[in-house]
Amino acid sequence: AHLGARTAGHNWGEGHDQVKIPNTSDAYSYKTSALVRDERSVLVSIVDGKYQFAFMTECGNPITGKPVEPEEPEPKPEAVYKCNALTASATKIDAGDSVTFTTNASASGGATIKNYVYTFGDGKTATGGETITHTYEKTGSFTAKVSVKVMVDGKEVTAPGDCVVTVVVEPEMCPIPGKEQYPVDDERCKEDKPAISISKKVNGTEHASVAVGDTFTYEIVVTNNGNTTLKDAVVSDTAPSQVTLVSADQGTINGSVWTTTIDELEPGKSVIFKITARYDKYVEGAHVNNVCVDTPSIDGKDDACDDASTETVKPEEPVVELPETGILDGVASAVGLGGILISSYAYVNSRRRMMS
Repeated sequence: AHLGARTAGHNWGEGHDQVKIPNTSDAYSYKTSALVRDERSVLVSIVDGKYQFAFMTECGNPITGKPVEPEEPEPKPEAVYKCNALTASATKIDAGDSVTFTTNASASGGATIKNYVYTFGDGKTATGGETITHTYEKTGSFTAKVSVKVMVDGKEVTAPGDCVVTVVVEPEMCPIPGKEQYPVDDERCKEDKPAISISKKVNGTEHASVAVGDTFTYEIVVTNNGNTTLKDAVVSDTAPSQVTLVSADQGTINGSVWTTTIDELEPGKSVIFKITARYDKYVEGAHVNNVCVDTPSIDGKDDACDDASTETVKPEEPVVELPETGILDGVASAVGLGGILISSYAYVNSRRRMMS
């Protein structure tokens, strides 16, 4: 008998005081009076995975059994994934250089890494493996980052983690001594070429005729024609001895000399000065007035000069006419024609002396 038990009897038919055991598929209990005694063996089984019943032997001793508890299945592991870090082979490079990026990421518990999506910060992206190389063509500061794509339970997800790195592409620097701090394409990366010009006009022209006692104006224009700022430019104007300097809108007049200093003059800028002058008397001929500018930013003396000229209008001499006939006939007869001519000559000479 199974488990060392002997049957109390058996029954082959139905309806012999059998009672179906609840919650079983095909198990019954019988009264022993309905069983045929034959000492046959009987199999004690577990119904529906659980120990439900046992037959008793004729002596009444029970057959006992202990069900085997099924083993609990191992718990499903939890998926764990993360982007740990992004590193670059270099973080300061020149334009045209390449950088290799390496991603440190992890996935476990059934999660697997699918790929890596890189954004390089210069408008370009790429999908690849844990390492990838990118070439930067432009200068500037670029933030590169990576998104790690992970498969979990058949679905694609993005691993958490802040995986970024900054790459600085440095510009080519200026090779000109003293300007190495500027990029080569900076407008300041140019050889200094200081230049200055000066122009002078009188009453808006290069030559003017003026009346004695009337004022006239010299206009002086100083211009920076170079590509560098000029410092301490001294402008000086020495009037001819025939001309008197009256006043100036800027600067200082000392006798026949006018001077002023331009502290700073930027490239392309101009400064205008005006000087008022006059003739106190008539002087024959043209009189040239020179003006010059000199700055220590340019080697040499008197870096630029110009001139304008003036002359006085010659006053008209009075004309004396003698009457042909008339009331002076008697005077001429009395004084004499010779006396009248002598007097006229003396008058003309005296007027000339007054105007000279």
